[in-house]
Amino acid sequence: MAKIFKLPFSNLSLVRDFNAKNPKDWLTLKLGFANKSGTNVTTSSSLALSAVWSCVRLLSQTVAQVPVKVYERTKDGKRLAVDHPLYNIIHAEPNRIQTSFLFRELGQQHLELRGNFYSYIVRDGKQRPIELQILNPDKVEPTEQDGELFYKVQGEKELIPSYDMLHVCGPMGDGLRGLSPIGVHKENLGLAIAAQDFGASFFGNGANVGGILTTDATLKPEQRKNIKDSWGKSTVGNSNANGTAVLDGGLKYQKITLSPEEAQFIQSRKFQVTEIARIFGVQPHLIQDLERSTNNNIEHQSIEFVKFTVLPRIKRWENELNRKLFREDEKGKYFIEFNLDGLLRGDSTSRGEYYSKLLQNGVMNINEVRNLENLNRIDGGDKHMVQMNLTPIDKIGKEDGN
Repeated sequence: MAKIFKLPFSNLSLVRDFNAKNPKDWLTLKLGFANKSGTNVTTSSSLALSAVWSCVRLLSQTVAQVPVKVYERTKDGKRLAVDHPLYNIIHAEPNRIQTSFLFRELGQQHLELRGNFYSYIVRDGKQRPIELQILNPDKVEPTEQDGELFYKVQGEKELIPSYDMLHVCGPMGDGLRGLSPIGVHKENLGLAIAAQDFGASFFGNGANVGGILTTDATLKPEQRKNIKDSWGKSTVGNSNANGTAVLDGGLKYQKITLSPEEAQFIQSRKFQVTEIARIFGVQPHLIQDLERSTNNNIEHQSIEFVKFTVLPRIKRWENELNRKLFREDEKGKYFIEFNLDGLLRGDSTSRGEYYSKLLQNGVMNINEVRNLENLNRIDGGDKHMVQMNLTPIDKIGKEDGN
């Protein structure tokens, strides 16, 4: 009987190799990664950084929105295998409580924050997948026995063979597990968290004042209070904006400007946004950092994002899905593919020029173009056509056949 796990798992921690007998692992599980800034780097504290939140959200939603379908290889190329039992699982409903979008979105979040995504494959009597159940990566431990790979799930007595575990492994790992970006970059993230906490405390405690009143005289507490109240009534509020204050009793006003240290703090905050974007391979303009972006380079950067950031992630998914979800007699005949055409499409003018060249050279037919633009097929649109106005130079001006 197939194993049924409780869905979904939550409360992700950041421990890569958790050992219940090691006190240090318990501390890391509860307190997060130690770092030189003295801050507590955990999944929650990292996600509190807007740049981390934006990168994880962007990557997980991008992978989730890409259409993924099952195809059958044919002599002419491929066709949609809508009649294959796996089609609905991949395209629409991988399990009883999640859509395909939510399944891949959550899976990519696990990869970005934890470095690994695990999903138990429930199979029927014919060894075909009927459900994919997401597991908490902190509760799964890859292990090798007699040269074979198994997975130990916390709370389960039996080991799960690799064949029944969908494991999308993140980069920079040891081949069995990917590394957690949060753990690897704990110093960068710790510095960003420390800067954010400092800024909140700085402004929250009123340390950023506009100016100070000074006098050589010694003031009593009552006098200090009266001066403060009087100054506030004459300078605070829209009606008093840009007004003229009258000072007496030897009082002098000194305006407080931004110190070099405070200016450096602001620059440090901006730099940390760039650093976080670099960790996740995301172009800064995609997380609303437009300081170095222009209208001329944003589209090019967006295409680079798809090619160099999204595509490697998609390939990890495709390889593991194709390796684990098809039976041996189906491999080579059927395959799963993500369609990135929608993400790579430029503006309407660029697409029009691109399609025109393909149509004129017979590379695509009208219905293929209409399909890419989500338009219905038309009669006669399956014919491939080429331009006939190209003539060899030595035939110009001569009759046909001469």
